[in-house]
Parts: sequence; structure tokens; C-alpha cells
Amino acid sequence: MGILIAYLLGILTTSNSKNHHAGHRSNSSDATQEQSPSDRPLSVVCIPPTESIEEKAKKEKKDRRETVAVVAEIVSAAILLLYFGVTILIWSANKKAADIASRQPTNPAGLWLESNTLGPRSFPSQVSL
Repeated sequence: MGILIAYLLGILTTSNSKNHHAGHRSNSSDATQEQSPSDRPLSVVCIPPTESIEEKAKKEKKDRRETVAVVAEIVSAAILLLYFGVTILIWSANKKAADIASRQPTNPAGLWLESNTLGPRSFPSQVSL
């Protein structure tokens, strides 16, 4: 397919240059002198070589790696944002708990309740029915 396109482009380039030179010849005073085939411009068409199986495999592998890298970056960013959000929620809950604790009156003896009795506590004996 590529060779056919190159051939057609070569023919079109040659026909365009013939038409251009034909118009130039009619305007020139020396119409008897004709150009030899070596004087005409040559059309050179470069066709890139087709990719080999190895090159296609390398390209597909590179594309796959780039895709995996992008997906990994997006997933990492999502996990980081989730971690950030949970950390903010924990900080907020701790701050609210500290505010509530600072507003409540404290017992002078701390968290222990005072007892009026100094000895061991006695419990009522079991009641028999």
C-alpha cells in the first residue's frame, strides 16, 4: 500500500514539473533547446520501514507501562486524600472531646469519689426469705 502511494506521488510530482517546464519553454526565446532527462528534477520519496514485531511489542509494552503508571498515580492520590480526610475527622473528634472535658466541672479529689467511712465497707448481709 505504501509503495503504491509513493509511486503515485512520484508520478504526480513528475507531471507537475513537466507542466511547469512546458509553460516556461513557451515563454523562453530559445524553444528549440530541450532538456535532457538528467536535467529534470528528480522526485525522491522516502517511505519509512514498517515496524517489526519486536518494535510493535516494545511500543505496546511501553504504552501499557505508561497506562499502569497513570492509574497507579490516580489510585495513590485517592488513597492519600482518603487518609487526609480520616485524619481530619479524628482530629476534629479529639478536639470536640477535649472541649467537652474542659467545660465540665472537676471533682476536687480528681476522678475518685470520696467516701464518708474510713474503714472497710460493709455490705448488708444476705436477706433470707
